[in-house]
Amino acid sequence: MNYLAHFHLAGDDPGLLIGALLGDFVKGEIGSKTFLSAARFDVLPEQTIAGIALHRSVDANFDTLEDLLAFRASMDPSSRRYHGIAIDLMFDYLLSRSWGTFHDGTLAQYSDAIFELLEKHEHAFGTDARAFSQRLREHRLLEKYREPEIIRRIAEGIAKRLGNNTLCVQLDALLEDERHAMAHFERIYPTMQQIARQRASVLAREDFHITNR
Repeated sequence: MNYLAHFHLAGDDPGLLIGALLGDFVKGEIGSKTFLSAARFDVLPEQTIAGIALHRSVDANFDTLEDLLAFRASMDPSSRRYHGIAIDLMFDYLLSRSWGTFHDGTLAQYSDAIFELLEKHEHAFGTDARAFSQRLREHRLLEKYREPEIIRRIAEGIAKRLGNNTLCVQLDALLEDERHAMAHFERIYPTMQQIARQRASVLAREDFHITNR
């Protein structure tokens, strides 16, 4: 899943929200040297490591949902390699377009709260995560995911790095048949909300009191 969905599924705990971002930047087994070298966990909110674990769990569960597999089966098989990225971007677009269904308050208000939290703690992030967090704030991207041209621009950037434009073609196909994509999103996202709540409850009972050393 992409960033808006990860933040939203993390709930309102500061550590889980920080972990929702860092989950894409902190690699390695939890507690390993590689993992611990990726951020200053000793000065980040208590549940940050649990948030990274939640991010990983959300992605793993999302990729195996029957409804998601059915959605992927309806897409162009020749672009299978890029289905996951296209769906991640499309789901942030659809979540932002239907924000009032899933969250009290406006997306702008929600974005402000996330940006304030990130700005407070990004000094403790690794270099790449800090740069992305700053870019997310400066361009107010969480709000702009509702704009097709922004989603396309993000896809174009990824496609350029991959050296293949197939992702853009697949994303355009999803945007052109938005009603079909929304029907799948409306089945899948509530399931992911339930899974995320259950996993967050379990992770809250685990001992993640690991400090950099």
